[in-house]
Amino acid sequence: MREKLRQWIKTYHMIEPGDRIVAGVSGGADSVYLFYCLLEYQQEVDFQFCAVHVNHGIRGAEALRDQQYVEAICQKYQVPYFLYKESVPEIAKEKKLTEEEAGREVRYQAFADCMKQWQGTKVALAHHENDLAETMIHHLARGTGIAGLCSLQPNRDGKIRPLLCMNRAEIEHDLNIQDIQYHTDSTNLETDYTRNKIRQQIIPRMEELNERAVGHMADTSWDLLEIHQYMQRQGEACLKKYVTSHETGAVIRSEILQEDPIMQKYVLREYLAGVPGGMKDVTREHMGMLLQLFYRQVGRQVQLPGNRCLVKTYDGIKLDSEEIDRKVKYNGKDISAGDGDRQTVTAPQMSIPGHWSNGNVQIDFTLEPYEFSQIVEKRYTKWLDYARIEGNVQIRTRLPGDYIVINDTGGRKKLKDYFINEKIPAKLRDQILLVAQESEILWIIGYRINAAYKVTDKTRELVKIQIRGGNYCE
Repeated sequence: MREKLRQWIKTYHMIEPGDRIVAGVSGGADSVYLFYCLLEYQQEVDFQFCAVHVNHGIRGAEALRDQQYVEAICQKYQVPYFLYKESVPEIAKEKKLTEEEAGREVRYQAFADCMKQWQGTKVALAHHENDLAETMIHHLARGTGIAGLCSLQPNRDGKIRPLLCMNRAEIEHDLNIQDIQYHTDSTNLETDYTRNKIRQQIIPRMEELNERAVGHMADTSWDLLEIHQYMQRQGEACLKKYVTSHETGAVIRSEILQEDPIMQKYVLREYLAGVPGGMKDVTREHMGMLLQLFYRQVGRQVQLPGNRCLVKTYDGIKLDSEEIDRKVKYNGKDISAGDGDRQTVTAPQMSIPGHWSNGNVQIDFTLEPYEFSQIVEKRYTKWLDYARIEGNVQIRTRLPGDYIVINDTGGRKKLKDYFINEKIPAKLRDQILLVAQESEILWIIGYRINAAYKVTDKTRELVKIQIRGGNYCE
């Protein structure tokens, strides 16, 4: 193993003692090199890995050859082997995707299934510098920002990329020196797929200008990643500074216009990331219209993908939503909090999975496997790590002594203090429903979840909590 590869893995904490790595191994040069690097690294660090091979149902005898080769090397070195067979052309037709898109979807689903079955902790992918350069060009051509130019990261969301510090030529050279066999996918030589066009036509032309073009693009990607992560942190800080919570939602105050234009955009991104739909399908044009909305008349709106609307208010802009109902019904009785003695909603302990109903308000607790995909941020649907929940839960309103864990180090905050910090009106605090275990709050419905129960790369099973009815609408 090259020393720079070893240091790369250590720098980004990709593989730690006790890890169970799910490695994608296709039989091509990149994934075979990854396979042998993981074997060698096991001599230094106590971890396990398995190989996942996906037969896409496209190349007939050639695909079978690759499948048998991967199975053979796994048997030789006693590496657990998982085979997944799918007909990518049929899936692409059914879902109206390109075969390229369908193939990627199939592979990541295979990784997710294997993670669950084998109790893996991370997925190892064989992307290298050339893949990173191709991704940058692809994203740049179709339109992107900084995030899209540094999207292939060494270690993120449970996916590690140990080979990102090497290029394709270095990998193939090392394999040939060691006389390690690998197979070439014949479809990689075609130009029907977008990535193949970039690989076969664009990258070679760039390397004619500078033979280190791919490496320079990788260096630029790391610089952009540092910038992007720094701007995200600053955006989060500014979001807290310029956002005011009202009964009908959170408003980004117009004072944000005092910040530099780039920071205004990052604050908007952080704001949208926290509302239903997030940044999905939001374009540069949408962001420009949102910034202009600050200067428009009260009541003017900007429509976003997903049937969402941001509206200009007297003090800024906010996601449009109906006014929060000031009454909560329980067993047919109206409970109007804040106008006299405290009145609470309580319910018996309930098991998971389970169902809770209160008039037209319904809360469902369902179990589902962690599919190793990004958790979508929604206001009235949350996913928690089921293994961390001990026993039954309760749906209720606040009680004396309630608290919530607010960070990864176990820091607690009294529920009362949380409501004060979030500027939630006192008359609404007794109406907010809670998912609780004794005095510990798992979810302040409509607000935040307990940090101790959030999904991590070690999560195996999720509990999905969804509230519907009344004014609870995503």
